[in-house]
Amino acid sequence: MRGTIIFLATMLVASMAVTAMAAPTAEVLIVDRSDRPHTLQIVSGNLGTRTAGYTWEGFCLEQEAPVNEGEIYDGEQSDVIHPSGNPLTMETVWLANNWQTYGGGATQQAIWYRQGSLGAISLPAGQQAYDDAVAAVAGGYSAQNVKVVQLTNDRGEAQDHTIMVPAPGAVLLGGLGTCLVGFMRKRYMA
Repeated sequence: MRGTIIFLATMLVASMAVTAMAAPTAEVLIVDRSDRPHTLQIVSGNLGTRTAGYTWEGFCLEQEAPVNEGEIYDGEQSDVIHPSGNPLTMETVWLANNWQTYGGGATQQAIWYRQGSLGAISLPAGQQAYDDAVAAVAGGYSAQNVKVVQLTNDRGEAQDHTIMVPAPGAVLLGGLGTCLVGFMRKRYMA
């Protein structure tokens, strides 16, 4: 029994180390950019715990940087926006988590404005989204579930998009749950 617990604990630590060491790079396809947010898909590689076949909706972070629908880009998960190195603002994280309240186009304008890529917000819903994000952050809002995917192609074009990621605690709890199920299964099968 003690050996089983040590074995399961070792496997959990090893799996967490492999996940943490895995390079968060992938080939990313722009599936649809006709609406906001864009639809993206990992073709190969991984972005953290997300692997090939994973599809998500992400907002672009630079208004002036183009992306082409149907094109595959090299993607790298990061905490900062390329090439400025500016961090993703907490208001942008809030907007990415609450975009359905305001609509994609309005939220996109609010994100571009907050990240410094848009001079003024023209949509009333975009201004409301921005104001609500600022108020939420001033009220103590904090989340770690949105990262940046830096997209580049062989022509030197670059664009960053948001991606939702599991909170670190969720990965740990998932690993512990898997170990517990394995332990219980082994215990009752013996």
